[in-house]
Amino acid sequence: MRKMQRVHGATSKDMVVCCAFIFSTCALLDAYLCFFVTSNPYGPHGVTLPIERNQSCFQPFCTVNTKGLLLDPANFYIHTPLSDILVSKLKIEGSNYFLKANFITFAHIPVALIAAKFISKDSLTHRRFGVFLFEIRNFLDCLDGSLARAGIRHQNKMAHLQNLPEKKVSNFGFWIDGICDMIGCIFLYIAIICYSRKHPPKRSLTSYSPLPSVVKSQSSSIGETNDEEDNSKPPSLGRVRQLIRSVQLSGGFNVILFALQTGLGSPFWNRYIVNYTNLLESTEGSPLTTDPEVISLRSGLLHSPKMWLVIYAWRYVNPHFFVEVLLLAVFFDKIQEVLNATKWAGFFLLCTVITFSEIHLYECKKMFQSYIS
Repeated sequence: MRKMQRVHGATSKDMVVCCAFIFSTCALLDAYLCFFVTSNPYGPHGVTLPIERNQSCFQPFCTVNTKGLLLDPANFYIHTPLSDILVSKLKIEGSNYFLKANFITFAHIPVALIAAKFISKDSLTHRRFGVFLFEIRNFLDCLDGSLARAGIRHQNKMAHLQNLPEKKVSNFGFWIDGICDMIGCIFLYIAIICYSRKHPPKRSLTSYSPLPSVVKSQSSSIGETNDEEDNSKPPSLGRVRQLIRSVQLSGGFNVILFALQTGLGSPFWNRYIVNYTNLLESTEGSPLTTDPEVISLRSGLLHSPKMWLVIYAWRYVNPHFFVEVLLLAVFFDKIQEVLNATKWAGFFLLCTVITFSEIHLYECKKMFQSYIS
């Protein structure tokens, strides 16, 4: 017992140290990101997005757009630069880039399935290997986007030489990528539910068993009446109650709540990416592209503390970050602790961020309304 306690104590300490290091590093990088964007002397009328520097370098700050600002730190600082390096070095963009990108997108599913299989294992070593495989899936999720963007740039260069119209990224790949991401996350949640059923959370000493809903009487007449009432109830209802009870006791209910949080945050996160992109970035053929007053408004918006509060909030409450937190909990064998901590706090945090973002987005649209109309 003492050895087991020492092992768990060391794991908890390692998790605290690791999390402190990760979050402090992300905080420093995010502070520099804010400084980089707000101090970038791009254009005579102020800062506008996207900010594109030397395309030959692959650090996260070479190309900064609205989606990148709202992206979680793991994807922005690690997966996206690595995927850009791989696409550039292997030179896999070309005429059939669309098929290559979709092939990588569909490859998410088997990798996520294998990772989920390992995460549901009893051995902590197997579960950590499953976390590593799921991070490969997350890397592939960035790789297909990098390949699609590189292919579009390649085709637009060829079209420019031949005086042909430029092409844009289709929405079909966006929906395919979203569906494959959802399937991969479902595999992850099912794996954690399966593990939790085999290793249910320990009940505290202060917990108690609820009293039975039906008290059996000693008299035969009352007993017969209760039997008749129990037989009158449909058997399917009792099975459903048993299933719900077993899910609650095994910790699966907390996993379902965590999945609902990622499902709630995903559509709002995509909504803000689209809306803030339309407000902060210049699109070809739009009257907002060259208007000096609009550029000044965009620059002021990028320097606004409220804007950066929205950016920082969604960098740490978007669905990708939630999945990274869950994978970190699996790696350090702290699944139930993290799920219990985020059971209701996650919903409160999401609702708070969504409410503040909606108010800020309404104010921004009102500010640009005269120019958009």
